[in-house]
Amino acid sequence: MKLLFKYLRGLLKPSFKPSEEDLLILRTKKYGKEESFEEKEERENTYHSNLNTLLLIHSEAKQKTRKAYYNSDRINFKKLIEYSFLVRQHSEVKISFLYFLIKVIKVPPASLDHVSEGFKIVLFSSIFTSNLHWKSKYMIDFFQFWNSKEYYSLKMPLHLFVKEINKLVVENKVNDELIRALKKYVAKNTSTSNDKEIEDLLRIITKHQNKKETFLLLPDYFGKKVNSTVLSSENLNVNDLSQIFQFLSLKKTKKNEEEQLQNLINDIGYDSFIEISIKTVELAACFKPKMRINVFWHPYYRKHKWEKIYSGMFNENLIIIYNLLELLAKKELVKKIPMKYLTTIAKRSFDLKKEIRLGKSSTKIGDVCIKILAHNFGKEGVQQLDEIYHEIKYKNVQKKIETLLKEVD
Repeated sequence: MKLLFKYLRGLLKPSFKPSEEDLLILRTKKYGKEESFEEKEERENTYHSNLNTLLLIHSEAKQKTRKAYYNSDRINFKKLIEYSFLVRQHSEVKISFLYFLIKVIKVPPASLDHVSEGFKIVLFSSIFTSNLHWKSKYMIDFFQFWNSKEYYSLKMPLHLFVKEINKLVVENKVNDELIRALKKYVAKNTSTSNDKEIEDLLRIITKHQNKKETFLLLPDYFGKKVNSTVLSSENLNVNDLSQIFQFLSLKKTKKNEEEQLQNLINDIGYDSFIEISIKTVELAACFKPKMRINVFWHPYYRKHKWEKIYSGMFNENLIIIYNLLELLAKKELVKKIPMKYLTTIAKRSFDLKKEIRLGKSSTKIGDVCIKILAHNFGKEGVQQLDEIYHEIKYKNVQKKIETLLKEVD
């Protein structure tokens, strides 16, 4: 009870910000009345039961695992009897054990001095992916633990978290607090190596925030502008437009999906489809990469330094542009697109400067653009290709342009 009053007193202070530790304690304890003797006894019994389980798993792993692999992520827990027994238990039992692991990782008791932090973290990762039935509050706690600086060595890739969060999405159990935690993580890690996972998290966030059940592009500069264009279309069916973009976002489309896409284009009409296509290609040509300043301490110079970090277009949005251009070329509608937009996109797709380049995988879009310019715009297209040839520094791209010019001649 004292802890709750302390928490509430702090809440009244203007600068109050509860720590992750406070939130974890508040979520896992009951308040409103003093803890009874039976509740205290049950809590202690649960703790000792989890402690005993951990010691048994550790002892068995030590016996059955090669010394070179011990305390690494190459321990095969599935072959351990005690571990197999644990993962067959009810989901609440396993979640209770995960909370116990967090506690003993943060504050190791003397009885676990011989159990390394690495072993506990690998065990945590293994149980986390053992078919648990999630609630948002559990996911928030575990996600924050995984993302904390002290335990960033947690040997569990982000895509496993995304997989488990998607289970919550399917069951419609995602709450606003979890979305805020995901948004905070995405904001800090947009320019990282986990591009696919970041986009998956953004898709979860976008889907949760979108109450109209329409497909929205991921929110970079291009995506936001296209979403605004689609949602503000008065003469067009917004649902049909959003479904067209949803089909265009797929890496591969099946035959029935191609038929559905064609039906949607027929529904809105070719004139409207060309109009929205021109606007989309124009927005791609005008794309502005997001820039942020990263300040860091340089140990050699012993002072703070800074660098500009540019975030290119999301890969899913690049796929939409690529598929749209391919579709327009296939249906012989690409001549309706102003040539200047295609030239700009081609140049920006191959540019080495991050503040100009569309994105990491934009070269495929550039390849489509130079093919379209070569085969659909006659002499003017050839002139644009010659201009691109002299501006681009990639030799393999220059060879592609040379090949296309020979084909045209």
